[in-house]
Amino acid sequence: MMREYLPACYAAFATLGAGALIALYALEAQRASGARTARLAWAAAVCLAAAAAAVVAQFGRPAMVFAAFANPGSAIFRELVTLALGFLGAVLLAGLLVSGARISTTRAAAALAALFGILAGAAVGSTLMMSWRPAWNTWTLVLPSAGYALLAASAAAAAFDSRQAQAAGPAMQAILRAEAAGMDAAGKPNVEKDEGALKLFAALSCGRAAALPALGIALYLAAIATNDASRAAAMQLLSGDLALLFWAGAVVIGILLPFALLRAGKRAALSGSAFLLAALGAGCWHAAAGRLG
Repeated sequence: MMREYLPACYAAFATLGAGALIALYALEAQRASGARTARLAWAAAVCLAAAAAAVVAQFGRPAMVFAAFANPGSAIFRELVTLALGFLGAVLLAGLLVSGARISTTRAAAALAALFGILAGAAVGSTLMMSWRPAWNTWTLVLPSAGYALLAASAAAAAFDSRQAQAAGPAMQAILRAEAAGMDAAGKPNVEKDEGALKLFAALSCGRAAALPALGIALYLAAIATNDASRAAAMQLLSGDLALLFWAGAVVIGILLPFALLRAGKRAALSGSAFLLAALGAGCWHAAAGRLG
């Protein structure tokens, strides 16, 4: 019985880990406290390890994992490789932050971790892609899971650096411009990258990132609703036996509640709750999409 819930657990923990990894770059761009960023990096590593444990537990016999690594084209391979890369990226960044490495080094490590986070978030949806089932035979399955990961990233960045997040934008950009004034031409591109990251973070803050999983789900539903072979699956989600899991779990818990919490204010408790709810919504979505006939 427990094995039925393992795919949803994998999706939830992978979303937590992926969101945390992406948020690490936003925090580095904001010049966040190294200790706070290190705690988020360790949290990402733990979540990704839990996601990997959920994947391995699905086999029943852990020794079968080695067979998955022998088939690079399999969904299991994508799951485990992206989780392993994300875990290593999180541990590397945490180690650099704890050791007091130069900011240029930690910034590069955070960018690498964010890349691994994006890959891990996209891999959650890609594991459902199967050509033999019409509802799964579409690349748009990647979009909702990636959207949940980005929503979780926005919430994590606000939760772990809530005070600085309030000033993200004009204040921090003024600091960056002041730094750039005293730099030579070789150093200015790094500051410009930080300004771009801050603008992106500001655009996704205050709940705006909740639009990303909603858009991903809408595009997926549009893709399967226009196909005669999979149109029944769309109705199964919207008004059939999976409607409660979809509307209550994926939409209300995973999108609307995080949106409301992030709009309510940049407080760590609210943002942290939004972070967890986004991952729970991702798990509900993965469970619903995985049961489509």
